[in-house]
Amino acid sequence: MIDLDDDDLLLNYSDQDIKDSFPKQPSAKLADIIISYRYIGLYKDLSILAMEELAKRRSSGDTFQFEQYIDDNIKSLPKLDFQMPYMANILKTFGSMKK
Repeated sequence: MIDLDDDDLLLNYSDQDIKDSFPKQPSAKLADIIISYRYIGLYKDLSILAMEELAKRRSSGDTFQFEQYIDDNIKSLPKLDFQMPYMANILKTFGSMKK
């Protein structure tokens, strides 16, 4: 089984291996995959499968409040702002450091 608590990146495993491990993973780890997608756009396909697995568990009586877990964790993350003026400031800073 793939241990999502391991320090290895999911990129080190095939998508099929990861999908096959979903039924054995803790609900919080599946929610973390969804958070990764919603926050920085990683693992879209895995995020969908994780949501499906969490929905199956809910239908089977699991009481983990994954919606609240996801919302709370996303709110706790710093806001990302990739607007061009911000990037211009970074480039100016690097340009002034060359001197």
